[in-house]
Amino acid sequence: QNTVDVQPLIKGFRDGIGYYDLPVIKEVPIKYYGAGGFVVTFQPAVGDTCELAIHDRSIDTWKRTGGITAPERRHRHDLTDATAYFGLNDYANSVPSIQSGIDIRTKDGDTGVRVTGGSIEIRQGGTVIATMSASGVTFNVPVTIEGREFLSHTHPGDSGGNTGPVN
Repeated sequence: QNTVDVQPLIKGFRDGIGYYDLPVIKEVPIKYYGAGGFVVTFQPAVGDTCELAIHDRSIDTWKRTGGITAPERRHRHDLTDATAYFGLNDYANSVPSIQSGIDIRTKDGDTGVRVTGGSIEIRQGGTVIATMSASGVTFNVPVTIEGREFLSHTHPGDSGGNTGPVN
């Protein structure tokens, strides 16, 4: 359903009462980054922080049907009309080692795909697995094709023996 239940982290305030915990908001739609037939998806984990956008009008009908809709209820700025955008971090939990380009990665940077103006890099466990650019592809690990390891693969030679592995 692409929704989450969200506990607002910033308390509410009312004159005469003071600060109070806001209730958990149920079935909040997740805003995924996407357009033009493409989308970046992820499964939020319990405890992940998100930014809540509280919409001006009721989004109940829109959540069920999409498209242009009339607000089902007449309230305004209600917590039940929230959407959640993940990726917001407080300073103590900020994302480390931001680099140029687009980096789709684990928060620690050990695993991911980084795209720059001239190359694509794939990382796993802190190791660069492959780098691709207009000049070629470099693999830093053994490559297996149809069950055969490419670097140690040999063929029968013209003189009856086998060729050596690729250098």
